[in-house]
Amino acid sequence: MNIVDYMEQGILDSDTILTVSSPHSLVSTPVKNESTFAIIRGDKKIIPIFKDIAHVRPFLTIFRGVEFNSNNFDGFLGKLMSIITGDTSSILPQRTSQELEVRRLFERLKRLTAKLFNPNSETSYTFTSRLLRSQGMQDNFGITVRDQAYLDDQKVQFIEGTYYIIPNSKTLRIRRDTGEVETLLTRNNLIEIGEEEITNRLKRFFLDIANYVREDSNIEIS
Repeated sequence: MNIVDYMEQGILDSDTILTVSSPHSLVSTPVKNESTFAIIRGDKKIIPIFKDIAHVRPFLTIFRGVEFNSNNFDGFLGKLMSIITGDTSSILPQRTSQELEVRRLFERLKRLTAKLFNPNSETSYTFTSRLLRSQGMQDNFGITVRDQAYLDDQKVQFIEGTYYIIPNSKTLRIRRDTGEVETLLTRNNLIEIGEEEITNRLKRFFLDIANYVREDSNIEIS
């Protein structure tokens, strides 16, 4: 049996065909031939899997696919299984549970951050140590700490480096797409700008985190 016969026999023996879409598969003749054969058969469930919808062959976009998310593999697998089985009953509770957990973590992050930027509080060590104890916050909000030896005086990055906070100096900065870094808050201006302006600048920070979670995990938080 040659490779063509082997691929065709594999399709004949299968009920469901998963087409993994990538820049390479988009220009692959064997992948195109397999997909075409499966479509011509007319009795197969075809499911495109992709990270970028632009990599799905045009004639496969008519089929219901699923986006691969390495940061939420369980969610991806749940969606895939729901399409394969046609049963969403086992997926919805898991999805709801995940959404509730992310929202709970987001509320906790907002409370920790508000306390940190209170001019009358000193919570720098607590702020960083609690973030490091929460793998959920690190995973969902793109948080990294470069050096964990001195927790109160470290650069804590959010959204994979778009924002960073230096807890000891109560500093919040954003790195623009141009590479320019803008200081939004710092210990020296907290009393000067007042509570309302502090709240407004933190709202901008939290809104960008919410947008990041929406794009990365398809979860709505506010």
